[in-house]
Amino acid sequence: MSPSPQTPPLSQSSPSSVPSSPTLISPSLLPSSQQPPDSATHEQPSSRASLLTMMPLPRNNSAPWFNASKPKSIGRFFDDLELAFERAGITDDALRKQLTFHYVPIEVEDLWRVLPEASVASQASFDEFKTAVIALYPEYTFRQQFSLTDLKRVVHEWQGRDIDNPDDYGRFYRSFFAIAGVLRQKGWFLPGQEGRLFYAALASSKVQQVVHNQLDCLRFESNGDFVLTRERMDEAVLSMFTANAKDYLK
Repeated sequence: MSPSPQTPPLSQSSPSSVPSSPTLISPSLLPSSQQPPDSATHEQPSSRASLLTMMPLPRNNSAPWFNASKPKSIGRFFDDLELAFERAGITDDALRKQLTFHYVPIEVEDLWRVLPEASVASQASFDEFKTAVIALYPEYTFRQQFSLTDLKRVVHEWQGRDIDNPDDYGRFYRSFFAIAGVLRQKGWFLPGQEGRLFYAALASSKVQQVVHNQLDCLRFESNGDFVLTRERMDEAVLSMFTANAKDYLK
């Protein structure tokens, strides 16, 4: 009786009987032309669409909007717009420029699109585009270009008024400080000049006498080494109103 044929072990089976596993290739080993795109460095269309959904709808109450009738607000408009871009994660300059036109009136868009920096082909950055737009509104550029003449005009205007309540004093103080603050930053005041102008504006006011009396006390306490400043006079006026304005102004 002949022996039955034996089944060969797996290790001796034909290579074709068991399919081999494919060899895995690390993307880093591929030629650069065959490497898959890096999602961290290449913005995908889907991610771009999701970024756009993060921007506020134009004319929405929370959306930036440029009011052409108030050209001095152009700086605030771009501040609000760039904040919206930052929140939405939009950093591409070309996309930022194109989105800007959605937040301005049609006639403003027509004007801004004439600028060479507005064209995508120009390769201009968003900051260069913004600078070119702001240059169209000199009212904004020169909104704080004050002089001593402007401050003296405010002083002359208030010299004829009787400031006897916090509301009037507040209006005077803001109109004075809006100009004086700029002049001080530029170093245009002579020593004590700002204080003298502030005091002169109160010439026809009952408040001035109260301030004068308090300042005399300060001069006495400082042995004459005393400089009349806006801050000291403001402090004197506020303390007067805080105590009881009616008692001082009778």
